[in-house]
Amino acid sequence: MSRDTVRKPRILFVCAGNTCRSPMAEGFARKTLNDLANYGSAGIASLPDENASEEAIDVMRSKFGIDISSHRSRNVRDLALDDFDLIIAMDSSVAQELARRFPTTRRKLISWSINDPKYRGYGAYGRCAEEIQKKVRNLPSILGNRSRSVEP
Repeated sequence: MSRDTVRKPRILFVCAGNTCRSPMAEGFARKTLNDLANYGSAGIASLPDENASEEAIDVMRSKFGIDISSHRSRNVRDLALDDFDLIIAMDSSVAQELARRFPTTRRKLISWSINDPKYRGYGAYGRCAEEIQKKVRNLPSILGNRSRSVEP
């Protein structure tokens, strides 16, 4: 099989509303990991087609040079979760809700501990983005471990 025919892993980042943390994670992954995988984001309680928050857009653009202004929110219930190889919940409550509502996701679910910056001020968005950036940079090793059947 040629390198061009190998299917890239599909990674989904999930938070509550899909307007802050998961769009930032998707933005970092697209920019820093390029074509390692295919990336998406969604929320467990999101309304469809909302913009990313202004604070998230501004922090990503001004501090990291990443434009997430075209992001539109999606709800996990509108996605075929079985099509994703790895689902990353931004915090444990999101992970618990995903596992409860979609039991088949448990085997490919990872939970990060990223606090929701919503309603906590601009500085919280910056700190949140920095934490997400560190986690995203570690994704290649997570993917490598998972391919060797190591639990997260």
